[in-house]
Amino acid sequence: MLCSPLVDVAAAQPASGPCQYAPWSSWHRPPTAAELRQLQCELSYALSDYHGPITGVFDQRTLAALLRFQTCDGLAADGIYGPRTQAELYRVYLSGQPVC
Repeated sequence: MLCSPLVDVAAAQPASGPCQYAPWSSWHRPPTAAELRQLQCELSYALSDYHGPITGVFDQRTLAALLRFQTCDGLAADGIYGPRTQAELYRVYLSGQPVC
């Protein structure tokens, strides 16, 4: 899978990882297509069975993947990519081990 980098923080992540970490704490505005592509990329890395397209559109597939990640990681499954979900998704990404 190829994902476009949003920012260059290569020192903070695995050299072989496909995603670049986007440092947003939460969405206080509608997310951009680039931010949504980043979320989709990170979800595809964190969920071993998610192979949704990286489109930049928050669709039902993306929502289902976000809810699945939250459930597998023990978070409140609310479908919101807030600070806690972001931190956990990044932690899983750095670990190199999908949560489910």
